[in-house]
Amino acid sequence: MKQKDCYKVKIAKDSFSLIIPTLLIMIMFYLLKIFVIPILAFIFLCFTIYFFRDPERKFPDELNAIISPADGKVVTIDETDAPDNSLKKMKRVGIFMSIFDVHVNRSPYSGTINFIKYNKGKFLNALNDKSSDQNENNIIGINIGKETLFVKQIAGIIARRIVCRVKVNDKIQKGARLGMIKFGSRVEVYIPINSNVVVNLGDKVKAGETIIGNLGEVT
Repeated sequence: MKQKDCYKVKIAKDSFSLIIPTLLIMIMFYLLKIFVIPILAFIFLCFTIYFFRDPERKFPDELNAIISPADGKVVTIDETDAPDNSLKKMKRVGIFMSIFDVHVNRSPYSGTINFIKYNKGKFLNALNDKSSDQNENNIIGINIGKETLFVKQIAGIIARRIVCRVKVNDKIQKGARLGMIKFGSRVEVYIPINSNVVVNLGDKVKAGETIIGNLGEVT
């Protein structure tokens, strides 16, 4: 992939259910010569296109590098139990996505999808640490050999729809699209306890680009 092609922006297909009705509303009310509604619809259309942008990303070549699954700000770095209820200790990096961030989620490592679990819940502010356990979420496990990494998609106070594009037994490459969360939310990645986290609280990260840790290095 040529470097100049890596940042071409396309629109996520999940936006079509909003874009098409908005276009129809614009046309209908324009033909009826009711112009206020088409103007408002146009503003909403522009925001929708901006929100659902899905740029290509250039993935790091480092073999053991774990890359960010989401765009946004690092708000949590800690050690906690794995989200599959195995009680295995893992390192967790939580990323808050504002409505201005790209919301397409990507795989932090190459492997095989071996676990998917959707959980209903609340819609607390995604900046609140309680949102990790109490909010609606979707957990994706990625088997990478002897270990499993987890990506947890968490709905926020505005986000009301989690999109998961993978299923169990799918092979996935590092940086490939996992899904998205609509309109502001939080994503957490769980990595083996002996991995080295290389980001800090407050860092801005990009899905498919920013290295957040290195697999198997003892801290």
